[in-house]
Amino acid sequence: MAPRTVPGLRRAVSAVFVGALAIGVAAVLAPAPAHADPSLGSLAEQVEQQGRELDVVMEQYNQVNVLLTRTQSQLADVQAQIPRLTAQMDSAAATVSSVASSAYRGSVVSGLSAALSAGTPADFIDRLDSLDVLARGQQRNIATLSTARSRLQGEQARLDALAAQQTRQQADLAARKTKIQGQIAALQKQQDELKRKQEEQARAAAAAAAAAAAAARKPPPPPPPPTSGNPAPPPPPKVSGRVGAVIAYAYAQLGKPYVFGAAGPYAFDCSGLTQMAWRQAGVHLDHSSYIQMSEQTVRIPVSRMMPGDLVFFEGGGHVGIYIGNGNFIHAPHTGTVVKVTALSWEGPITAVGRPR
Repeated sequence: MAPRTVPGLRRAVSAVFVGALAIGVAAVLAPAPAHADPSLGSLAEQVEQQGRELDVVMEQYNQVNVLLTRTQSQLADVQAQIPRLTAQMDSAAATVSSVASSAYRGSVVSGLSAALSAGTPADFIDRLDSLDVLARGQQRNIATLSTARSRLQGEQARLDALAAQQTRQQADLAARKTKIQGQIAALQKQQDELKRKQEEQARAAAAAAAAAAAAARKPPPPPPPPTSGNPAPPPPPKVSGRVGAVIAYAYAQLGKPYVFGAAGPYAFDCSGLTQMAWRQAGVHLDHSSYIQMSEQTVRIPVSRMMPGDLVFFEGGGHVGIYIGNGNFIHAPHTGTVVKVTALSWEGPITAVGRPR
């Protein structure tokens, strides 16, 4: 059973830790200026939030891309059927014209010989009736084909409008992506500059402490622990079969960068990772977290999720693979890598799905 999620825990812990480090450095160095720089924790939180927003936008883009591909395929099929129906209508119309012409010629030019060769007047009338039935049958075929063609032409117009709408959505999402990426780049630049300043201050503080310790003939204090870096991931769960193949693949991708639209082998986005992992089990998933959630998985209660199940967040805008013990593997967002994260750090779960 997955642990209860605690929204904001990661940000709270990061802010407390960085705040404590800043207080320790400030105690050794000169007083802070009147207008202090934003904290490293604050910038990191902003980068994390922007990255999550970007991941949701990218999954919306993936969804529209899949739907647009489907629409274009349906449109091509409809466009191929319309000329075929038109040709069938033309052929039926030609048959009707030929029957009518034959009947006319038979009644005017050779009506006497036809009557004589028919055997009896009733036979002659039966022949004319047959021609009439044939002509009416072809006319019904023409009406049916005309109705079908009109329906396809209406469907073509609907699909044309839908494709245009989806193309506009693609362009809008691409513009939002560019804007958020610019915001992230600016925040990361500011974050890197602040980190450089703090590292310089930490080195100066360590040097001052070492000098004071040397003067007092005491060993210098140990260096502070690193403020960044990912802990070693937990070992993979002991599962076999299809799920074992899925999780083994996901573990093999740890450390590879997040790249929007990527589905391996050197980079992934969140739905690209789940798509390729489940492909190892022979299951097809579209490259869209929204479609994976709404169409291609069976809903599972959070209390009953098992390794290999897909865990969705942000209303379906983010997805990862549950590996047990309250952890999941995912490709978080731009600037991060494929990694293992505790569910309790990620935020509220939207849904859990088991691929069909």
